Parts: sequence; structure tokens; C-alpha cells
Amino acid sequence: MVKNYSAQKSLIFLLVIIFSLLILSFSAFAETEKNSDTKDSGKACIYYFYGQGCEGCSEISSFLNGLKIKYPQLKLQEYEVYYRAQNMDMVKKYFTAYHVPEPSQGLPVVFTPTTYLVGQKPIFEHLEQQIKDSTRSDCPSLEAEKGAKIPGIVSDHFPLDIFKSLSFQIITGGALRDAFRPGMLALGMLLMILLTTLPSAHLLLRRGLLYVVIVFAVHFLFAVGLLMHLAASPLAILFYRLVGWAGIIFGLWVLFTFFWGKKMHLLGEEGKKKLHEAQLEIISALGFFLIALIGGVLSFARLSTTFLVLPHAFRGDSGWAALPIVLYYLLIVMAPLLIVTLVLARVRQHFDVLSEKKMIKVEGWKLHYRKMMQLVVAIMVLILGVVVLFW
Repeated sequence: MVKNYSAQKSLIFLLVIIFSLLILSFSAFAETEKNSDTKDSGKACIYYFYGQGCEGCSEISSFLNGLKIKYPQLKLQEYEVYYRAQNMDMVKKYFTAYHVPEPSQGLPVVFTPTTYLVGQKPIFEHLEQQIKDSTRSDCPSLEAEKGAKIPGIVSDHFPLDIFKSLSFQIITGGALRDAFRPGMLALGMLLMILLTTLPSAHLLLRRGLLYVVIVFAVHFLFAVGLLMHLAASPLAILFYRLVGWAGIIFGLWVLFTFFWGKKMHLLGEEGKKKLHEAQLEIISALGFFLIALIGGVLSFARLSTTFLVLPHAFRGDSGWAALPIVLYYLLIVMAPLLIVTLVLARVRQHFDVLSEKKMIKVEGWKLHYRKMMQLVVAIMVLILGVVVLFW
């Protein structure tokens, strides 16, 4: 009896060991299959189109980066469309090839060889499963238009034409920021310095308006997309830095000559003569034209996102219908320069009237008021120079 009980106990122990080994073997096999599936999955190729600043695009970009880590074999091509015209043309071709209705076209969008997902929600909810289930490693093709209609999922999305997403508040806010960016402050400093050297209010007004018109024209060419490459030019930063230093030097020089000019003369007669001749060349119509043109071309540093979007209005569906909005934007950007011109012209005219009322030594009083105005402008330029230099 004892012998039988011992045998039964041994048999049960043996069965437990065998059963445990079977469970361990099955678990190891399942894990191997799982690893194999993970290793073999993610061979899909997808194209992702987004726009800098579009709603939901940054979250989708982070999500896709996570998928790239999770599925090393995933082929992911990313294309920014708002600031790269060739990418905008490409996404439009894919929308056409995949027979996506125009109201459903937007950003962010993902294309696979077999489907498309437009909007944040479909990409979050369906893309990973599409990657897991994919049995194809080829990339999306524009040849799809020759076949049957490709199914896709669409939810709320950002407009493909970014100009349609810009509200009045966004346009106005962007214009105000660009009106006081470093490049525009540098242009304003140059304008104030030049205007204080002119002999009359009438000439001051004419030269100032010429300056503003030329700067406006350069900015308009940028807004229609002809000068966009200048936004990335390192010369733009160098420009406002140099003008900042020039403003500081000019301010200190005027302060020095105003308070100590009668006691110390750093320039001899010959030096004063050459300086006067150079000044006449600079304040001529041609001089103002060239300074405004060169300064305007070099002023496109640290532009707001809104300004960078403007050139795409003419390339997108809006086309030249966006012209009134662009003109409104540029008028706000030019407003500080125009105000500086009008105010200085008015102040100079007022001082000339005061000088005429003195009846005696009229030219001396005009020179005195001119120096006073130049002193005030020099202090303003000095402050702006420091601001621009350390922006």
C-alpha cells in the first residue's frame, strides 16, 4: 500500500514537471512568434504631408517619430508644404491620384500604397494598424489614378491653402510684429538719421516718402514670392547689427558735438568739406533710393510666420484674390516709417515757422532748431541701436 502511494506520488510529480515544461515551451514559442511578427511588421512605406503651424501637425509629427522607433523597417517620408512650393505641388498630385474630393483635402495627411488618412484623428486611430497589417513595402504612387478609387478616412483637418486659415486678428498681429522686427527698426534708424540732415521740411517730406515707397516695393516683391530666399540670408542679421552700431556711433557723435562741438573740433577744414560733399551725395534722391533699396533687401531677418505665409497665397487657390490682404499687411508694416517721415516733416515745418517769427537771425534760429531736432533723434537712434544690437 505504501509502495503504491509512493509510485502514485512519483507519477504525479513527473506529470507536473512535464506539464510545466510544456507550458514553458509554449510560452517561449509564442514569444518567438511575437518577436518574429514585430520584426517582420512595419515594412510599410508612408508619405506624410504637413504644414508648419498647422493645427495638429506637431502632435502627428511626434506620433510618427514614435512609430519610427517602434517599427525600424518603416519607411517614412515627411514633406512640409507651406514653405516649400514643390511639396505643395506634390501633395496636390497625390490628392488627385487618390481621387480625394476637394472638401476633404487638408493637413495633416498620410498616404500609403492602399489608403489615405486626412486629419489628426484617423492618423492616431488607424495608421499603426495599417502599418502592422501591411504586406507591401512599395511606396505610394501617383499611378493610382489609373486604377480604382482608393478608400480613405477623413476627419476635421487644417486647410491646404493656409491663407484660408488666417483670420483678421492673425494678419494684424503678424503685421504689427513685423513692423517692429530688427530689420524694420534698422530701416527706421537709417531714415531718421538721413531726414535730420535735410535742409527743409518740404525736401524732408519728399525724400522720406521716396524711402518708404522703395521699402514697400521691396517688401511687396517678397510677399508675392520673388525674394523669399532672402529670409534665410545671414546678411540680414549682419545688416541690422551693423546699423545698430552705426546708430550708437551716430547718437554719441551728435551728443558730443552738441555739448562740446564749440570747444573741440576733430575735423579740419578739408575734412569738413569732404564730409559735406559726401553728405550731399547721400541725401540726394539717388542716395535715398539706393539706401532704401539695399536696406529693404537686407531687412528680412526674423520674419513672423504670418509674413512667411504670404507668398503662398499667390501660389495657392487664393491667387491674386489675396492681394487686398497683402496690401493691408504691408501698409501696417510700413506705418512706422511713414509716421516717422510725417512727424519729422511737421516738426521741421513748425520750427521753420518759429524761426521766421524771430525776425532777426532767422537762419541762426533755423540752425538752432535743426540741431535740437537732431539731438532728440540722436537719443532715439542711440536707444534703438542698443535694442537692435542686443536683440
